[in-house]
Amino acid sequence: MDLQLTEDDMQVLAFIAEMRNERKPSDTIYISLKSGSRGEVPEYTPEELDLLVKGDYEKYLSTQVNELSLKMEQITQENEELRASIQPIRDKNIQLEAERIAMEKQINELKAQLERERERSEKATEQERTRGQEQLERLLREIAELRYKMGQMEKEKKDKED
Repeated sequence: MDLQLTEDDMQVLAFIAEMRNERKPSDTIYISLKSGSRGEVPEYTPEELDLLVKGDYEKYLSTQVNELSLKMEQITQENEELRASIQPIRDKNIQLEAERIAMEKQINELKAQLERERERSEKATEQERTRGQEQLERLLREIAELRYKMGQMEKEKKDKED
């Protein structure tokens, strides 16, 4: 879309530019325009007008680039500040993770120790049970022998009495 300005448009723009250069407030400019005030349109060749527009556009783009650069610097600074603020949290997280790993290792060592103690206890219990059974069997044999001997003695006694 090609923008076409009328002579009156050009006079209004010239008047606004002139008043702005004089640092007049916006409401004064508005009142003056409403009362019909217009500026003198400078005589420019098409080439001069083209350079003027390009120059203003370049100034606009330069201003935009400067504003964006400033914003980028601010964001970069904020980013650095945020990184600096989270570093202690990262350090604490690393420390806690190391402590968690150490505790896990300690838990696993204690579990292994408990398992060894359980196995030793079961083995000791089994040995005690086996010894108890062997002792019981020995005592039962002794009882059987004593009964046999008692029976023999009673038989001899009875044989003597007869």
